[in-house]
Amino acid sequence: MRKFKRFSIFLLVGILLFSLFFTACGTNTGNQSGSSDPASESSSTPDESLDSSDSSLDPSHDEQYEGTLYTLERAYKEGKITREQLLNIAYHQGSAEYNQEEINENFTPIPKGDLTEDVSLEIRTALAEMHREYTGYENITAKDFSISSNYYYGCYNNYHVFFFENVSGIDSYPTWDYEYNEEIDGVTFHFNFPIVQTIYVYG
Repeated sequence: MRKFKRFSIFLLVGILLFSLFFTACGTNTGNQSGSSDPASESSSTPDESLDSSDSSLDPSHDEQYEGTLYTLERAYKEGKITREQLLNIAYHQGSAEYNQEEINENFTPIPKGDLTEDVSLEIRTALAEMHREYTGYENITAKDFSISSNYYYGCYNNYHVFFFENVSGIDSYPTWDYEYNEEIDGVTFHFNFPIVQTIYVYG
């Protein structure tokens, strides 16, 4: 009789333990199949939206272009502009009287053409990028610069030659004009401007 009681007790304990173990397993299985980790779910979902913090979506930043800015002197030294083209640039820049030996009645200038708005925007975008790097002011954009028709001197070998103005007051200019000359391989460029500036080339 005692053996039967002991057997019954062991049997009941065994059934109770088995029931507890089965319940626990069922609970864990339900959690794994019925819900998922939000982090793992989001990481497995393809990102179909653009990051709103991407600077390319910020209208205050200009699109980046592959062209390069040069000073006229550097472009000439690197062979991007010929000396005959230097004379043509000096003619359109208004420095013919400072080069009378070569820019005379026998000189036939090449028309400089017009600067299109698309190219102007591209150049001014490059200028803005250059000024952001130089000054550290991240809010400088293409709108801060102007290239008037008088300051555009033509396109040579796919390189645009120009003089630009800062129209936003990034740089403070004195109120008087300063006359100075820049000479490149015997070709003189005369300037009458508040600060010492130079001619740039983009391409």
